[in-house]
Amino acid sequence: MSSQGKLAAAIMLALAANARAELSLFDNRLKLEGFATFGMIKADDPQVTVKVDDRTSTGSTNDVRLDADSQISGQATVVLSNSVKGVVQLLAKKDDKSQFKPKVEWAYLSWQASDELDFKLGRSVAPIFLMSDYRNLFYAQTAARPSIAYSTNPITWQDGINVLWEPKVGSNNFTVDAFYGKTRLSVGSSVSIDFSKAWGIAGKWSSGPFSARLGYSSYDYKVTAPPIAGLIGFVATIPPAFCSNCAQLMSKEMDIEHGKSNLKTFGLAYDDEQYIAQAEWARREQTLANAPVTDSYYAMGGIRYGSLTPYLMYTNFKTKGDKLPFSGPAASPYADTLGFLRSTRLGIGSPDGNTYTLGLRWDLAPRIALKAQIDHMRFSQPELGSTFVVKFPQNIYASPALGLSKQYFDGRVNLYTLNLDMIF
Repeated sequence: MSSQGKLAAAIMLALAANARAELSLFDNRLKLEGFATFGMIKADDPQVTVKVDDRTSTGSTNDVRLDADSQISGQATVVLSNSVKGVVQLLAKKDDKSQFKPKVEWAYLSWQASDELDFKLGRSVAPIFLMSDYRNLFYAQTAARPSIAYSTNPITWQDGINVLWEPKVGSNNFTVDAFYGKTRLSVGSSVSIDFSKAWGIAGKWSSGPFSARLGYSSYDYKVTAPPIAGLIGFVATIPPAFCSNCAQLMSKEMDIEHGKSNLKTFGLAYDDEQYIAQAEWARREQTLANAPVTDSYYAMGGIRYGSLTPYLMYTNFKTKGDKLPFSGPAASPYADTLGFLRSTRLGIGSPDGNTYTLGLRWDLAPRIALKAQIDHMRFSQPELGSTFVVKFPQNIYASPALGLSKQYFDGRVNLYTLNLDMIF
């Protein structure tokens, strides 16, 4: 059976089990629950591959894919005492190596020291965004999936310690969430990032239908990517006569073995059980000179009409900062190569652009939701190509005026989604 066939069978089993919701055993000391998504996506441009997540290899290139959003997860909670419990969550989803097999997403011990203070030790959620706690749980989200703005930081878990403080102040609810640990991220068959030190803190306020969240996180990391390392090595060995600062730039500004980055986030949400609004901004700053600053934000709104929820969303994604300032004579045999590498930010291209989203959620049964969504994406510099979530070829010198329209991406692509989400 193909991987897509196995996935379909797994989702149908989850659907059949949905009627009993969660399962509690041994006097409620063991609780079993899960969630699943059976998804279908299709992009409409043969020059573009649209993925829905940095952590998966699967994308649509003018074809229907059943293994992009699709996933299934199971979670077990063991109550060890009135204040201590253990949680293990397995998540099966197509990964960066095109494998669909369960992986440990959470595995931690939790100690509730008081009504306001809770500690987690082990692998737990990395509290980075407004929806980090349920980033993989699509049923809990209005839209089909998080905005592409979340690709600013694809990290979902961390191995270490998490501290949650929830002081009670009148009718207001406050939460302070802090973590310290390490994590790992694979974003392609040949690219992995090891975060040897990761820490962050976030504060959240809520009152009635309103909530706001402010967060900061910091990371020390090492990138393992033979193609990128080879390109950096090539540029560093260009003779000084043809590039006077190439060696220095590559050693100081493109040190992929000793990278540092930080992420600032701010989010707002409103939900009065009929009207829904949510907006979030994120800025990532890092030491690598080819993408020193990335800004992204989204705004989403929807209205519930019984079991139907139509919604709209707008997303903006932009990289900032000076491109690599190679210095060399215009007549150099390396001039064109260096010009290309500078324009394309050392070959990674430009993900800058906007996404306009229109969708409809139908809660067709308890714990089951069907979502139809259209994402219209517009990229501001399609000629530079992109190696990010949405991938398209570099074509700096091409244009329809040159008769290359069949190979020329005009910067616009649509992604069509139909997802069935459930919890059980």
